[in-house]
Amino acid sequence: MKALIYGNLTLDENITDGKKYQGPGGSSYFISRTYDKLGVESTLVSPYGFDFPNKYLQDFSVFPPKPIVDSTLIFQNITKASRRVQKVFNIKHSPNILPEKIPKSLLNHINLVIFATVLDNISPATISKIKNFVKPDAIISLVAQGLFRNIDENGNVVKKEKKNIEAYLKYIDFMFLSVEDIGDSLSKAEKWSRGGPLVIVTQAEKGCMIFNHGKPQKFNAFKIDNIIDATGAGDVFAAAFSYAYFQTKNISYCAKFGNSAAALSLKSHSSDLKFTLQDIENLIDH
Repeated sequence: MKALIYGNLTLDENITDGKKYQGPGGSSYFISRTYDKLGVESTLVSPYGFDFPNKYLQDFSVFPPKPIVDSTLIFQNITKASRRVQKVFNIKHSPNILPEKIPKSLLNHINLVIFATVLDNISPATISKIKNFVKPDAIISLVAQGLFRNIDENGNVVKKEKKNIEAYLKYIDFMFLSVEDIGDSLSKAEKWSRGGPLVIVTQAEKGCMIFNHGKPQKFNAFKIDNIIDATGAGDVFAAAFSYAYFQTKNISYCAKFGNSAAALSLKSHSSDLKFTLQDIENLIDH
């Protein structure tokens, strides 16, 4: 199995009640790390700067193979008394790689493509072009959170309505979003699923809701007692769900597989996932 992950790598700065952590981030990073754990040969396509630590890029292929900009896109999360403010820096250094610039050798035999948005910077046209470059039966997924983000004049991330979401639907098989990404997420997911793709809404400790041609199905989360880091859990879910669908085509099993992987990801820091394929299967069978 081969996967292509398209979307910005980031550096995440998390400041919680004065304590600071910096590490790799972005949906594309967490998805690529998940595929490494599942034994999937994957390539992450993203601009990144000389400031991105090379040690975090050893477990999967990256294109371009070397930094092409000075600074990596930075997401800063400041949490004080349970209130989070999110800011973005270096946007001008983070244009996505044009589909035409991706070597055809990287696109041959691709089974899974995941478009991983952290900003509203992946267009339907980009998805269409890459879809045409890969195998006709490749599974196309969209992690949609970034489409519902706007950046104000001070660099703050604010939620927004995405007016042309229907333009994406004909190009994708799966859309993943969190219940926190947009207001009224379940009713919108139900509507969008009528346009063709399966729409999956992750609900943190409540599990996920899957909409298939307008019909909802609920899947409960697996309980984890000792949560170390919840960052990227939704991205882990999306990667695992898509992987399981390629293997089984069984939507119920995919939901359980995704929920299991996401739950296991909570037990370690997001930059150092610890689970294995066997761990995921064991939790499902427990």
